[in-house]
Amino acid sequence: MEALQSEVAQLNATLTSLQAQLDSQTLGTIPGASDVNSGYTLLSGYLVFFMQAGFAMLSAGSVRAKNAKNIILLNLLDACFGCLAWYATGWAFAFGDPPQLPASEGGGFAWTGSPFIGHKYFFQAGLDRTSYAVWFFQFTFAATSATIVSGAVAERCKFECYVAYNLILVSFVYPVVAHWVWSPWGWMSASRTQATSSSGYVLLFNSGVYDFAGDGPVHMVGGFASLVAARVLGPRIGRFDAAGTPVDMPGHNASLTLLGIFLLWFGWYGFNPGSTTAILGPWVGFSSISAAIAVNTTISAAAATVSTLFVSMLHQYMSLGVVVWDLIIAGNGALAGLVAITGGCAFVQTWAAMLIGFIAGLVYYVLSKFILHKLRIDDPLDAIAVHAGGAAWGMLGCAAFAAPNMVQDWYGPYPGAVLVDGVYSPSREYGFIMGGSGALLAAHCVYILVIAAWVCGIMTPFFLLLNKLGLMRVPPDVEAMGLDISYHGGSSYPHERPMAGSSDSLRLGSEAYMTRDQVERLLEQTMMGLEKRLAQAAAVAAAAPAVGLTAVAANGAAPGQQGQQDQQAQQAQQGQQGQQQLKLVKTLKPLAEGQPYTDVPAAPATAGAGFAAAAEQEPAPAAGGSVHGPGGSAHGGGGMHRIRSLSQMQEHMSRAYQGNAGSGSESHEGTRHSHVSWADEVGAGKA
Repeated sequence: MEALQSEVAQLNATLTSLQAQLDSQTLGTIPGASDVNSGYTLLSGYLVFFMQAGFAMLSAGSVRAKNAKNIILLNLLDACFGCLAWYATGWAFAFGDPPQLPASEGGGFAWTGSPFIGHKYFFQAGLDRTSYAVWFFQFTFAATSATIVSGAVAERCKFECYVAYNLILVSFVYPVVAHWVWSPWGWMSASRTQATSSSGYVLLFNSGVYDFAGDGPVHMVGGFASLVAARVLGPRIGRFDAAGTPVDMPGHNASLTLLGIFLLWFGWYGFNPGSTTAILGPWVGFSSISAAIAVNTTISAAAATVSTLFVSMLHQYMSLGVVVWDLIIAGNGALAGLVAITGGCAFVQTWAAMLIGFIAGLVYYVLSKFILHKLRIDDPLDAIAVHAGGAAWGMLGCAAFAAPNMVQDWYGPYPGAVLVDGVYSPSREYGFIMGGSGALLAAHCVYILVIAAWVCGIMTPFFLLLNKLGLMRVPPDVEAMGLDISYHGGSSYPHERPMAGSSDSLRLGSEAYMTRDQVERLLEQTMMGLEKRLAQAAAVAAAAPAVGLTAVAANGAAPGQQGQQDQQAQQAQQGQQGQQQLKLVKTLKPLAEGQPYTDVPAAPATAGAGFAAAAEQEPAPAAGGSVHGPGGSAHGGGGMHRIRSLSQMQEHMSRAYQGNAGSGSESHEGTRHSHVSWADEVGAGKA
């Protein structure tokens, strides 16, 4: 028996030795293991960087065609300015921590790190090349944080403002939050130990914050900055009517929007699983963490898409009595699910990830409606609801569902814990629904509140200063014309031939077309020239009846060879119609210049009644401002009608003055009907 026990003891010793050798090999003694992990990190960084293409397509499809070039340029420069800012100060503030000394030198740290901010490796000075893979990976995260804001200020933000906020976010605001939660010295980090703790505690609430892939540094920083920017900048012209009711402003291309969403979803597999920054870890099967993260990421996005689609449909059905399956809302729901699972993707089981995503869709939809209808904040891409709202819920969901074994797999045992009967004591904190104490929930609540205070406390005075200096918002006329024509050399679609009957174009001849953007730029000059032309025609008709208006008629027709009596009757009829057209143009001119209606001509009768009704219904602007609130037209009510009726004005002006190939009473009768229809629409307040 003793011999048998001795043999068993020897076998156990051998197994222990073999396990130790295996563990030591897994820790990095395998030749090339560090290169494998660096390659994995770089590939993940490439995926995250490719998300910039997703943001560009999402943004371009979600804005109007006249601003597509502008928003794509902003997304391009997000990466460029973000890279320069990260190189200068971003990495240093986020991860400028003291390196650990080798065991031969005591294994300590070269100096004491800061719990608030890093302070070494500015401009990569002294940074070893072995850190470049992580440097690049973290840069792609920082650039993403700034890209979020560009969607919230789309279609009305000045280029100078964009450059300024991009630099301050990537160079300072984002890196500080990243240091708090991801540096082993950060005051909220769950990776702190007794050696890296310079304060009176090791872990915040004995837990620390479990933010695996950046709900705080990326999404809450970008989301709260978007909230401040959109609030200070004000809504787009025409986004709200005089009563404060939102006016729908859909993007011009749903296909681009959904392409962007799928590209972002694909890039998220670098964002979340890639945040392990390794595929070979301290134990066999370490790659299972990345696999579980990929599954959680997918199922959360899927659940959020479905929940958003159905809650949107139910809301529409209960409000309007119709069933609408909203594609754009469903796509944004997918993004909300991806954001929500980002923080806790490594710490929750699959069923919990599905539940987090399902609730994320509901949170996004409710918050989106609240921001638009109650706060009256214009966010063209719903960046605030998706990123700030989704990330805040995601951190609360992680505090509820974090599983104890999954937390320990990533962070290891609690600092200073002792192994007793195969169990570490004390253990790591985990979700309160999973049996935890609630300490993790307290840490995450503090995390959300502190980030909101940090971002809003810095960005609010920053944006207010830019607004005060006139560097934040483009002028109203530039906004109406479109930023592409005003700043970027022309429309995004300069060669597109409009379909027959489209109001997006103005036909000038048999083969010549102009896009809506070009028409809007030239509309007022065209109308003023037309008024002068008709005035000259009226003067000629009054002074010399024998000359006739047909010589200068809009259709260019020469007077026919007919009897003197018929010719005089035709001239008299055309002179009367020219006077009516002149009076109508005099009414349109104040409309185009943004002035209220004060002098309404008597003819055409129906058109005059329509203009009179519009003048009576138009509310008076507040003293020193506009009736349309922040960002509204500087011209008061006339400016609003001018902007909202441009497309109709193009269509009917085209019919009235450039499409009349015929002559006689039938042609002119059609012209009068065209004028009356447009005038009635304006008078009824249609946009």
